[in-house]
Amino acid sequence: MTSLFYGTRVPKTDLRVQSCGTVDELSAAMGVARSLMSDACKEKNILLESQKDLILLMGEIMILPGEWERHLSRPHKLITSEHITRLEEYISQLEQLQKPGSWNWSVPGEDRVTAALHLARTVCRRAERSLWAVLEADQEALSKNETARKNMSLLTVYLNRLSDLLWLIAQVVHD
Repeated sequence: MTSLFYGTRVPKTDLRVQSCGTVDELSAAMGVARSLMSDACKEKNILLESQKDLILLMGEIMILPGEWERHLSRPHKLITSEHITRLEEYISQLEQLQKPGSWNWSVPGEDRVTAALHLARTVCRRAERSLWAVLEADQEALSKNETARKNMSLLTVYLNRLSDLLWLIAQVVHD
């Protein structure tokens, strides 16, 4: 057993715990990629910033729908549309580095950095799917709590955009 935010005890196999663990794994995979990048690589800071966002995201995953009003009554930071906008701005900047249509899928492993980034990208996709499982399981409770539904939906969008960003970073950086 383990505790969710605000102390509700659940089995370690609970979907929220599984989802939070996958996001934690994502952050670790991003940390490996970041550790392999040169200090001069500006994308290294993007990864660190996103890892900090994932800490917020994990906290939000661990909030039951009925606990959102309580959570919002305290000064907690949350993932917001501004976080997503920031990722989209990074995506736009990276997309401008290449001519349209010149991005290619490649087999991960050309070098250590891009291999680590592609691993992080695939973990990010799994994290997004696991969060969707939480939302589906909580569908009834979320339909009764607009705040919880909105906040949890933002998390899925954030993970979706982050996986796109990780793919683009892998396209522009090399070991």
